[in-house]
Amino acid sequence: MHSRPTFLFLLLLSIVVGCSDPDHNETDTGDPADDVDEGPACTTEDCFVEIASGQDHMCAIDGTGAISCWGSNIFDKADPPPGQFKSLGLGGDLSCAIDVDDRLHCWGSELHDQLDAPEGRFRSVAVRRGFGCAASADGGIQCWGNVPSGLADPPSGDFVKVITNSTTACGLLVQEQVRCWGSDASGIHIPDNQAFLDIAIGSQHSCAIDSNGSIGCWGFESHTHEDPPSGESIAIAADHTHTCAIGSNGAIRCWGGSGATGRLGTPPDGQFVALSTGTDHGCAIDTDGAIQCWGDLSNFP
Repeated sequence: MHSRPTFLFLLLLSIVVGCSDPDHNETDTGDPADDVDEGPACTTEDCFVEIASGQDHMCAIDGTGAISCWGSNIFDKADPPPGQFKSLGLGGDLSCAIDVDDRLHCWGSELHDQLDAPEGRFRSVAVRRGFGCAASADGGIQCWGNVPSGLADPPSGDFVKVITNSTTACGLLVQEQVRCWGSDASGIHIPDNQAFLDIAIGSQHSCAIDSNGSIGCWGFESHTHEDPPSGESIAIAADHTHTCAIGSNGAIRCWGGSGATGRLGTPPDGQFVALSTGTDHGCAIDTDGAIQCWGDLSNFP
């Protein structure tokens, strides 16, 4: 029988691979398998298994592996390629996705050669304006495009996830340790001496879920505003000044700032299995595979 941390890791991984669902919030500390009704398996274009938010556009992967995008289409960043995909990363002028063969595809602005994504097999991709970083399935992290000087030399290791803002990046190792590089001016680096299940980063703060399901946050105090919620969480996302997490019962909780314009709003009730946040909005996939969004959605008709 799997240990609790291993079970949670596998549950989160099943979302990205593309069928099941895990995720959402509250203060319940029960087993996710008991608390969250995962709903029917998503295998059609009428439901979604993965979602990602950029500054003014977002994309989602449906049950067939196809990508749909909406919002601003400047630089054609909301015009995804055909194919079957399992993971997404969006930035201000760039979109990237990892296909079912672990290959990396990018579309959007070519200003800084950021469409020249590295060859190879990848597990995770994170994108900001002008550059991207991806965790290789063969070990290590590769960054490309107009990479800030402080991020040009990522650490070695076997990573399952990478996150980045414009000056700082972190990677989650297979062994559940975290390695951060780049600027630590605001104390944003996640500790490297603890075990974590999921990690997220905003403009000047970071948060992570530890092996017990508890959330810790680091960085500029005014960008966290308050202590993170107590209880067990299984997924987390951050952007700009705010953070949201899915609890073991599937409910979403958000804290911190209310977005760049103060219009993040309140997340919907229900049980959710995947989560993403943008500058002024959040979106999540519920147990039926439907997308629900909240906050300033004026860029997303």
